Amino acid sequence: MKSHITWLSVILIGFCGLLAMPSAGEDSEAEIFVPDVLSSPRKEVILQARVVEDMPDGTTGLIDKPLDFYLQGQLIGQAKTDEDGWARLKFTPKMRGNLQL
Repeated sequence: MKSHITWLSVILIGFCGLLAMPSAGEDSEAEIFVPDVLSSPRKEVILQARVVEDMPDGTTGLIDKPLDFYLQGQLIGQAKTDEDGWARLKFTPKMRGNLQL
């Protein structure tokens, strides 16, 4: 008997509707990087986004910057960046399919 697992691809893309962005009142010339995440319905994943700034000595992560995470235009949570510029948010998808943050 063949077993079939349905996967949910949770894709965070800052320019396609599902995004992580600096919170209101935050001005920045920084770049935001958001990696893809794979999950299945009702299985918790950690969404992450990194905020970096180009400096004369290289790229550095920005510390303690609040980021809002959106799914289909709805705010699903907020997280602050750590010492490396990464903000992480636990998320449990309710449905399968490609979700764009």
